[in-house]
Amino acid sequence: MKQRTLDSKIVAPRVSRTRGPENPRRLRSTVYALCFAASLPLLQTIAQQHGYALAVHGSMATDLDLIAVPWIEKPSAPEVLIEELRSAVNGHIPNDVHADKYDETQYNPVDRPHGRRAWSIYLNEGQGGPYIDISIMPTRENP
Repeated sequence: MKQRTLDSKIVAPRVSRTRGPENPRRLRSTVYALCFAASLPLLQTIAQQHGYALAVHGSMATDLDLIAVPWIEKPSAPEVLIEELRSAVNGHIPNDVHADKYDETQYNPVDRPHGRRAWSIYLNEGQGGPYIDISIMPTRENP
């Protein structure tokens, strides 16, 4: 990306007058990341109230990748946590029982390695746009 100097200390990206920003995809990723970062404290508080620690494990460019880890002896059921998080962001969780079993965007939850279960919470009705991809680690019985 070419840059031009506005003064000796400030450098701004070059923007075409006819096409807009040179990389609109990068701008969208930045907006998503800011929105995700703003919602994170609320989501972490909800997880904590249900006995989970909630951490980010992705770039936040297109989705918010979260992992919830049980943090107390008897946390809430994963489904209860997911519903609270969905409600907090006014999201939509697709669950098409007739969907292709290889199209994981159409049904929830999805089983993952080591007993994790994953859900996708879309912030727009239907699929497309920003979404939260959250994996919840299972609890284990005391040895």
